[in-house]
Amino acid sequence: MGLRLKNSSTSIIRSLDIVYAMEHWYNSGKVDRARVDVSYQKRAAGSTITSLLSGSGTWTAIPNLGVDAPSTATVIASRDGNSISNRRVKQATLSDINLAPGEEIMIRWSYLLNNTTNGNGLSIDDVTISAFTNVFYSKTAGNIELATNWSSTPDGTGALPGNFSFSLPNATYYVQGNTITSGSNASSRINGTNAGVWTVNGANSRVVIGLPGATTPTRLYLFNDDNIVGKVDVSSNAALAIQQPNYSFTLGQLDNTSTVEYYTSSSAMNIAPLAYGNLKLTAAGNKVLTGNTLVNGTLTFATGPDLFLGDYNLTIQRGGGISGTTSSSYIVTNGIGRLSQTVSNSGADVLFPIGSSATSYTPALLQQPNSTTARNEDVFSVRVIDGLFRRYDADGNGVAGTEVLAANVKKTWLVDEEVTGNSDVKMTLQWNTADEVSTGDDQTRFDRTKAYIGHFINRPNLPPTYDKAVV
Repeated sequence: MGLRLKNSSTSIIRSLDIVYAMEHWYNSGKVDRARVDVSYQKRAAGSTITSLLSGSGTWTAIPNLGVDAPSTATVIASRDGNSISNRRVKQATLSDINLAPGEEIMIRWSYLLNNTTNGNGLSIDDVTISAFTNVFYSKTAGNIELATNWSSTPDGTGALPGNFSFSLPNATYYVQGNTITSGSNASSRINGTNAGVWTVNGANSRVVIGLPGATTPTRLYLFNDDNIVGKVDVSSNAALAIQQPNYSFTLGQLDNTSTVEYYTSSSAMNIAPLAYGNLKLTAAGNKVLTGNTLVNGTLTFATGPDLFLGDYNLTIQRGGGISGTTSSSYIVTNGIGRLSQTVSNSGADVLFPIGSSATSYTPALLQQPNSTTARNEDVFSVRVIDGLFRRYDADGNGVAGTEVLAANVKKTWLVDEEVTGNSDVKMTLQWNTADEVSTGDDQTRFDRTKAYIGHFINRPNLPPTYDKAVV
């Protein structure tokens, strides 16, 4: 598939930003060449690109847009390509493309479907391509709201145009510099030691933290009285640390190797519902999801916060992970939201560090047997609620009047797999002494020596049953 674009304006297009989603709709179980690759070809004014074939001209690969099929180790079956676990969003910026008026560029997506070597059902969706005619670079130090700290070249020597402002249309403002400290106004690069706002409001304009493909770290820190008005992207190996609890900017494209850090020590802070590279939660102030959220890399807990899901789902993408959780810093499933992670057939435990409240850490660990042939890898979603019940509603909440208080733990772990069947899960559950029924006689008090896991099976029009499993 290809998209042919022509610069019909009177300005040189200096860069193109490309975003798309690859979706996996059928898993054949074959990994060879199970990937989508992207390349481009550029032609001079007056010359037309008419073919997508490799021999039709010089095609330049865009490595950051290539992506492997995500679910080849799972059950051989149709998949839901719209599911977040079977979908991969890729983004790349073609810098210095310098597409002159009248010139064309073709963006080509390629997937070699072959029943012998792959046979997977892959598609692309949600393609967006944005053109930028103005590109500017901040210096590595100094206040970024001041025009004197900006240049037309990354090294800071390029002169700015006479009409330079932060209201230009189709402009990209790259922020450079590595602020390694946090927690003080002096570390912020907006208005020095005073509260300040940096506004970037040109049509189709954006702020980008870090340069595309840069290996030098970039980190921008915002103190709690500083803010940005505009759209903010975060490039590869770059970081944005937000201590402003009432931030007003919109987070846009976040590279899979980027980091967004939410930093607050007292008041709660909302987490924007996005697809993150790495997500870091710092200091003791609670962090709260405001929509379904995806983490492609690592979710890090630092210095004691809890993350409250509410009614929203948190997904850790295959290859990602969670670090820094403790019995006092974890994911709180205080609504119908769930934590989803891939449990592969590696024989290793996958920790779901959850609790039903900020004072009740009751995690689950899931494990699939180590195998090179079994196709039991799957994505599991877990939440925990208070109480054990004879009846549960459609959302997994216990039905009032059906609570069980007879030699049991007063918790229910709700565990779902994305593709039903073929799993062979070993489950470990943890609870607190206070969660055990401790009143009554020997028949009603919980006895750990007789403990087992009960699997609730809801059968329409029949009483529910529990399968027993040894703890």
